[in-house]
Amino acid sequence: MLALPDSRRGAVSIVALNPPVHYWLERQGIAAKRPEDYYTEDDLEAFGFALLDVIEQVSTVVDEAILRHAEGFRAHDLKVGSLLWYELKLLINSVAVPFFITEKVIASEKPGRVFYFGTNPESVPSFLGYVEESPWSHAIPVVCNTMEVQCAEQISVGSQGHAKTMLQQASQGPKRRLPNQATGISAVGRLRSVLARVMSAQSWTTQSTPRNGHLPVLVTLSTGYSMKHVVDLLRESHEMEVVRLSPRTPAVVQSLVPTRKSNPLDAVVASSYKAQLTDVWESTRVDERLKRLLTFSGGSFAGVVEKRLGHVFSHVAPDMFRIAVQTEETVRRLRPAAMVATTMLYPERVAMHTARRLGIPTVVYLHGATGGVVLMETHGNFIKYHTDLLWSDWAFTFGEGDSQYYRRYYPDAAKPVSVGSAELDELRMRTVSNREKQEGRKSLGLDSDIPTIFYVPTSMDGHLRPIPARGRSPSLMFEIERAIADVCGQFSHFQFVFKLHAAHMESAIVEYIEDKGYSNCKVTRQPFRGILPLADTFITDFPSTAFLEMLTTDRPILFCGHELPQKFNPEKWHPSILPMWKERVLYAEQLDEFLEMLRDFLRKGDFTPVKSSDEMLRLFGTHLDDGRSAERAVTELKKIIQAHTQAQRNDVEGAKDAVAVTRPPKS
Repeated sequence: MLALPDSRRGAVSIVALNPPVHYWLERQGIAAKRPEDYYTEDDLEAFGFALLDVIEQVSTVVDEAILRHAEGFRAHDLKVGSLLWYELKLLINSVAVPFFITEKVIASEKPGRVFYFGTNPESVPSFLGYVEESPWSHAIPVVCNTMEVQCAEQISVGSQGHAKTMLQQASQGPKRRLPNQATGISAVGRLRSVLARVMSAQSWTTQSTPRNGHLPVLVTLSTGYSMKHVVDLLRESHEMEVVRLSPRTPAVVQSLVPTRKSNPLDAVVASSYKAQLTDVWESTRVDERLKRLLTFSGGSFAGVVEKRLGHVFSHVAPDMFRIAVQTEETVRRLRPAAMVATTMLYPERVAMHTARRLGIPTVVYLHGATGGVVLMETHGNFIKYHTDLLWSDWAFTFGEGDSQYYRRYYPDAAKPVSVGSAELDELRMRTVSNREKQEGRKSLGLDSDIPTIFYVPTSMDGHLRPIPARGRSPSLMFEIERAIADVCGQFSHFQFVFKLHAAHMESAIVEYIEDKGYSNCKVTRQPFRGILPLADTFITDFPSTAFLEMLTTDRPILFCGHELPQKFNPEKWHPSILPMWKERVLYAEQLDEFLEMLRDFLRKGDFTPVKSSDEMLRLFGTHLDDGRSAERAVTELKKIIQAHTQAQRNDVEGAKDAVAVTRPPKS
């Protein structure tokens, strides 16, 4: 964004909207501000909590519009907006955050004119947010128009040469090559493909153990994460038939159960809903209530999101209907005793909701950190609530800390059962020989004998920035990353690995390390689980699943809590007062404090294994820490299935008794 306070050529202020752009400008000697210079994290957090009510109401508008006009959705109690709450949250957050920040920038700078980079449209991903298309490029002109400031689009995504020329002419800086994403509006193609594979509407296939009509049937919607260990144990036991309904390819849902018994009318009905609901959207988009919900002081973003909201009506809702109908058919054909899932995207939510409606017990085996390790005394995890707990009867958690957390904030949702994470068990029990460790380090370009420290930064959110209780902003993360890199570069007798997330935006830290010549710092995107044993010490900055994985080792952990958006309660629940933190983790709240703590740790060079009670790992990771989490999950599933089977028998016996009582006596 280029803000020109008057018509003079030299009066230019530049706001760099992401770290790669800001760092490139810095290298040219061009002064630029960041979005964070115009607001505080607390401001954005408060805005995020206010948006939660907006998201609820938008979900209600979607539900009411579809249920009013589509009889099939009423018959299946299919509330599209409620089932799609998380995706709607991503969409609204993706647009509302740029609106919020742009308004702050304009109010502060008071420009006479604003120049901004444009963007090209993209196909709507099923999670509804933005990947390559820039919501900033939509927010800036709307806010400028509302605040009566002239603005002009300069360039569209992909024209990096023109963008470079424009920046150089505006600043009269030296000519240097722009990095990927220099326009500040394009995300990585790799991120798009990862999200497409993981979050798009799914086609489904069926796999099962050999049919045995005498065994109870368990339907599992996924075999990832800890569920793969559970499924293996169940199949080995031969005590039940396990039927897997699994997402496979990023395509429109074709068939949940592709057998000759599938009703071809399902596809016809779903297709007819596409046309009908497209018409419903045309009337909904002009609904005054929806317009009011999508309007803030910076202007209305209804026009920005209408393409994606329209996609909900024309594509997502018909997919949901098809999944519901075909799940219903599956339940009636297989008569399962339970349904279990772990990754709860909208296809799984619809299937679980339908199973529950038909009286089938549903279980979600949670697959990641709850945040309870930080938020126990602050607020609940509303994302897990809407994606997992609402659609399940039971929730298998990683430990009693998780279970207490959910019981406290969501007593009427899924019943939490502490079993532990089978994935963390696997890491906990794994042993690596010195030879394997040396070979692993060599594969990363490391010296096999030099002490090695892994830093695992939080993934940058890019355009997919959910608020509140989300990760830090990309710019703030880059500030932390480069500060840590500067300390690492001072200790050349150690080696450091910056382990970026596989879906991490193109981080400026890669180029920063190269520019600084920190030859003892390597960058990798390899899966963390695979290289975890290679570290002598860990550095982290967020209580993510990677943090739990670090806790499975006995290696020292240094935690940077600088401006952590997820807030500890300072009086009741904070690393400075909790024994489970103090015995296991070196924690600092402010960046300067953390950097000094890191320097002191590296000066001492003591990488001795940490002795602790592992209370935090047990409460939020491995429960009893005995390596038997999968077995506990199997035991709990058997209890649920046995109770359901017995209830069915009682119903049958009750029906027989009723017939016997009412049947007239024989003559």
